[in-house]
Amino acid sequence: CPAIPETKAVLIACVIALRGQPPCIISYRVDTKEINETSCMNRRITWVSTPDQSPELQINAVALDHDGLYSCEVVTPQGNFLRRHDLQVLVPPAVTLLPGVNRTAVCEALAGKPAAQIFWTPDGDHITKKESHSNGTVTVRSTYHWEQNNVSAVFCFVSHPTGNLTLSIELNQGQYPPPFKE
Repeated sequence: CPAIPETKAVLIACVIALRGQPPCIISYRVDTKEINETSCMNRRITWVSTPDQSPELQINAVALDHDGLYSCEVVTPQGNFLRRHDLQVLVPPAVTLLPGVNRTAVCEALAGKPAAQIFWTPDGDHITKKESHSNGTVTVRSTYHWEQNNVSAVFCFVSHPTGNLTLSIELNQGQYPPPFKE
């Protein structure tokens, strides 16, 4: 909440608009020490202490469902003071790089939020697909194909706000089955 001496506050109100849910309103009336909650289903969001001592909210065990807009308004005789925060919960993807068949490799960034980006070296043809999951995470799968016989290794670069990762795979041309022939 805004830094206002609690002795000057009349009302402290927090509005939590979690994505995809109706807003939760938690208010504290200073003179009566009365706390009211409207449409608040997430019990892991609580006051740090009593609102008259510290008008701050605390999220216990942040999870994907805490993603949303948080605002706090302090009402005083001198006016209203507002502070807003947009909380975006990030989830690092699980990354794998596996050899495919016929001069291909597959790099996956599983269940990240937001979606990761995948880049390859050396240059070659690649097809990248994204699969969205119901919990808001995204799996990105990129299949890379190279034509030259002289490629000895490929590198998969995965870029994500939680950190970047580079994986490589050594290519042994003998490990790939030859193209199917009749």
